[in-house]
Amino acid sequence: MKHSLMQMIAALDRLVNYFIPPDIMADREARVRAHVFLISHILGPFIGSVVPGTIFFLDPSPGYEVAILTTSIMSFWLFPFLLRAGVPYNPLALVSIQNLIFCILWSCYFYGGVTSPTLAWVLTIPLLAFFYLDSSARLRMIVIGIFAVNLTIFAGCLYGYHPIKSDLPVDAMQGLGLISAVDTQEDVSEQDALLAGALASGSLTADARVAFGQAAGRQQDDTLLYQELFTAPELKTYSATMNALAPAALPSALIPSLSARSNRTIVSTRAGAMPRSRASCT
Repeated sequence: MKHSLMQMIAALDRLVNYFIPPDIMADREARVRAHVFLISHILGPFIGSVVPGTIFFLDPSPGYEVAILTTSIMSFWLFPFLLRAGVPYNPLALVSIQNLIFCILWSCYFYGGVTSPTLAWVLTIPLLAFFYLDSSARLRMIVIGIFAVNLTIFAGCLYGYHPIKSDLPVDAMQGLGLISAVDTQEDVSEQDALLAGALASGSLTADARVAFGQAAGRQQDDTLLYQELFTAPELKTYSATMNALAPAALPSALIPSLSARSNRTIVSTRAGAMPRSRASCT
């Protein structure tokens, strides 16, 4: 099985390298950014399609909003071909970030507004922008501007022009949030595997650092989500289950500290304070 996994990883690496243009391949830093960009666009739609699939299953009357969300998520598969065709990388990355913002705010608009279970995915926007783009201040300001414009349109539509009432039942909305929270186990396992490899080899490669950063970001995103959705007793049960499923290589002292931090955060959140972990992301 290990051999098959290695073959799959090698095949994915060959596929990614196929889409990287020669000029980007010649620049080490640009190649690393393009590598992350392509992996997320090749594998991302498989993960992202779970959200519209869940909405279609839970919504008693799914409509055009699910079809548009699905189309927008599936359109990420076009970006590797556009990069291969010679479209400049930075504009393509900015369009991808715009499409991601659209997917998130579109699902929020129709399913819960500012209380939507998918709103926490907004935290992935600056994370992916950091990995996709270089340290150019101009590019970072463009991303901030894009997000500000989208957020303004979202707020205007939600509270002014055309407010939407979701048909999704409350229990179905919680189910949508739970599906997102379940991804935490996979993120912890991915981080554990990357760090275990680094400890064994004595070094952490650039690709491994990027993968670890993405996994850590997704874990924080999911943690914020279930902290908002769960009551204190539900969070205790959830934490106990996740701790039992945690990889054996995780230090035993780490698990209680994470659980204690989660319990402190959920108490402060329900008391009206901003979660400490969220404040650290801004």
